[in-house]
Amino acid sequence: MADEDFQHSLRLDSIDSEAHNNYGWFLCKRGKELDSIKHFMAALKNPLYATPGKAYLNAGLCSMKAGNIKDAEEFLQKALTIQPNMPEALLGLANLYFTKADYAGAKSYFLIFKRNNPSPLTAENLWLAIRIERKLGDKTTENGYAIQLRKNFPDARETQLMLYRQ
Repeated sequence: MADEDFQHSLRLDSIDSEAHNNYGWFLCKRGKELDSIKHFMAALKNPLYATPGKAYLNAGLCSMKAGNIKDAEEFLQKALTIQPNMPEALLGLANLYFTKADYAGAKSYFLIFKRNNPSPLTAENLWLAIRIERKLGDKTTENGYAIQLRKNFPDARETQLMLYRQ
């Protein structure tokens, strides 16, 4: 039903960038990553679109989900060009670099994310930080993140993963 509503909206206003971006995210969340990219790009065609960084971010995250690392990196970098220090794009790049086994790059993006993110670190954030530090061999920093994860999220799936993989 939501799919029909999005399509109806786009039939009424085919250049509505916000509708294209939202529909693209909807498609991405439902496993239609390649279809979603078309809508993010349609959103970006409108020179008056107020939040192009958001469309680039979403295109990057959906490209990463689809396994297209090259495009994902390009889209996330464009999001940062438009909106420097965008926390979600920085975190996306930290995850992407970790996936590429560029652990120093992953740490660099994670630290910038941490510095620019006004919210407390989540269990997912801490688990990524722990895995980065493990790969880099920095036991002290790894242990600091591990303590935060155990203390703040004792029942989280990430805490169980950390304890299981020690």
